[in-house]
This record gives sequence, structure tokens and C-alpha cells, in this order.
Amino acid sequence: MKKSKLFYNLLILISLISSCNNSNSKKEGELELNKNQQTLSEELSNVTQVEKILYFEKQYGTNDNQKEIYKLIFTGNKVEIYYKNEEFDQDFENPPTKGELKDGIIYSPDGYTYFFNKNGLCEENPESGEIGCIPFIRAKSTNEIEEVINPEPPGYFKGQNLKSGEKIIKINWSKENKTNYTRDMNSSGFRYSSKLLKVPNGKKWILIYINEDFTFENGHVVGSVPDLFIDNKDEEINNRRFSNPKDINLSRAKDENIKIYSGSTIKAISSRTNGKGVGNNFIEYLGEMWFLEIND
Repeated sequence: MKKSKLFYNLLILISLISSCNNSNSKKEGELELNKNQQTLSEELSNVTQVEKILYFEKQYGTNDNQKEIYKLIFTGNKVEIYYKNEEFDQDFENPPTKGELKDGIIYSPDGYTYFFNKNGLCEENPESGEIGCIPFIRAKSTNEIEEVINPEPPGYFKGQNLKSGEKIIKINWSKENKTNYTRDMNSSGFRYSSKLLKVPNGKKWILIYINEDFTFENGHVVGSVPDLFIDNKDEEINNRRFSNPKDINLSRAKDENIKIYSGSTIKAISSRTNGKGVGNNFIEYLGEMWFLEIND
């Protein structure tokens, strides 16, 4: 009797091990997280963008590093102003200068005021009264200037009324997360990914925009579509019909666009690596996804 019970337990153990091995086997196109991400406790986050980031750059000399850069981070009407001169500085000034946005003008405690023209950030020197402007770099920014200084009233998106229970979810990522997956295993470079996201219980997300911009050393910006994984499976978006922010119709999206259901996970990964043998290296990368959240 004891031997039978022991044999039975061994069979159960062998069956469990076999089941785990089968479930862990890789399939072509499935997401393979790198060692730093291989954990069941990886944070699943439901992110609504609250920060809006604007970049401004100005070349003042013939050398590539003779450049002034402003990075402005807006949270409501509060602004953090990061500045660096690439000729002398390796990093942005930290802590940043803090200011407040009021009627389209940024007021800082050091007496400087900043305002916007059509394509840039302008600064008035409180001593000389001189005004200088620095061009806006859309490829590195999360929003248009107009979206920051004249935000739409609550309940609206691009002039369209959001119904009760609806909201827009915006996710941005750059080079902070590195990853590989199966078709990259012979590549020499990493890809860059968003955080792993999870659709909240009782909600449904509808994809309304997805895009990525690669900025190269010569200043060229190339737009593309990142690889989108839903529940670890590549959605295989092979065209840019989701990459036009000026052509987003929410009613049409509810009927025609990709829907992700409650409890599903989402991850986007750059469509190319940045390494030897893969083409020219890019110096900046910005990925972006927008979803319409509705009740499931």
C-alpha cells in the first residue's frame, strides 16, 4: 500500500514538471524578457500620462556638441526646467529650475520668464530685456506645444466628447527598458520597450495611436510602428494606419480598431535594434501609444 502511494505521488510530480516545461517552451514571435525582467513579480502598471515633456534645441556653432538644450516637464501648471549646454555639460542641470505656467507664460523664481512662439521656446533676459528663442523638437517631445499651453477641457479629446466612463490613456517610453525576443537572438543590439501594462478589471482599451521616432546623428527623424504584444503575442501591425494623430475618430475606433480586454497585458518594443550590423545607430528614441478606455 505504501509503495503504491509513493509511486502515485511520483507520477504526479513527473506530470507537473512536464507541464511546466511545455508551458515555458518558446514559440516564434513570443515575447522573451531578458534576465533583468524574468520575474513573475514584474510590476503591472495602469498608466495615465500626467507629465507632458517638451524638448527645445539650438545649435550655436559648427561643432555637433555646440548645442543648448531645454527639457521642460509639465505636471498641471507646474513646470520643471532642465537645461544643459552639450559643449560643457554631460547631463541636465539637477535639480531643475521650477516654474509655473500661467496664461501660456512660464514664470520662474529666478526672475526669468519663458513664452512660446509657433515653433519654439523664447526667453526674456530680466537684465537686458533681450529675447532669444530655441526651436521645438517634436521627435523628442510627448506633446505638441499647443496641447501644453492650451489643454482641452476635461471630457474632450481632439474636439470629441468623451462619454461617461471613457478616458484617454497615453504611454510614452524611451531607452529606459531594454529587451530581446526570439527573432533578436542573433542580433548584437537591444530593443527598447514600454513598461508591461495591464488593462484594469472591468475596462477595455481600444488602440487609437501607436508610433515611434528614431533620431539619428545627422538630425534625421524616422517614424515607424513599434512591435505590439498583447498577452505575449505579437499583434503584427504592418502599416501606419494607427500613426496619424490628426485622424483619430473615437466612434470609428470602437468599431474598427484593436481591442484589448480586461486583465490582458500589453507591451510595445522598438521595431529595430541599435547595434552593429543593423544599420546606422540612432541617438534618440521615443515610443508612444494612446488608448481609449471604456467600460467592458
